[in-house]
Amino acid sequence: MNSLMDDRGNWVAQVGAPGSKARAACQYPRLIDILNGQYNQGYRIDSAITTIRRAGVNDEKETLRILENTHFINDTLFTLVKRVTK
Repeated sequence: MNSLMDDRGNWVAQVGAPGSKARAACQYPRLIDILNGQYNQGYRIDSAITTIRRAGVNDEKETLRILENTHFINDTLFTLVKRVTK
């Protein structure tokens, strides 16, 4: 089985294909925890994106995959669906 080093510095089993939501969860658990903490403190999604950029992730698709593993994306999608279905 292939492995990779996550953002906590641990070698973990490689999950999912490169660029997938599963791979982002496997590769960035610390960053995802930080982002969920920011969400719980009332930060906006633009702050989350800044945090992701500061962590060295500049690819838009990878950014989206990381956000898909946080409360930010779920809340944002819920808000958009509510607006569209009114």
